[in-house]
Amino acid sequence: LAFLAVTANEVNEAIESAEVDDAAPGGPDNPLTIAEGQPFEVSGFQYAPGWSVTQDTLGDVQVEGLRVTNSRDETDSAIVEIKFMNGNEVVALVNCTTEQIQVGQTTSLNCFGADDFPATYDRITINDAF
Repeated sequence: LAFLAVTANEVNEAIESAEVDDAAPGGPDNPLTIAEGQPFEVSGFQYAPGWSVTQDTLGDVQVEGLRVTNSRDETDSAIVEIKFMNGNEVVALVNCTTEQIQVGQTTSLNCFGADDFPATYDRITINDAF
């Protein structure tokens, strides 16, 4: 029974830790407001300045030049959602991902959006997909 109690405790601690991470700024449950071209940080990933929001030839919204440095304790990949908001409405969504990033390494995110470039939006947010 002692083993089961320890295992249950470890599971509870892992769940509590995941819930804290999800609620952190930029976590799945707490999108972080970001400004075009400005640097920001989400859970140990340092996003560089100089990125931009553009419109592709089909009229879809795109995020270009977004680069990230892994300042976490281990190799990980970025899988994020960038949302263009008008009030409480998501008017466009761009998904961005990376390959596994070694600690201290910098790479570009591959961003894909299939939503029309929004006529109006009042803020941009980012959050981890999970």
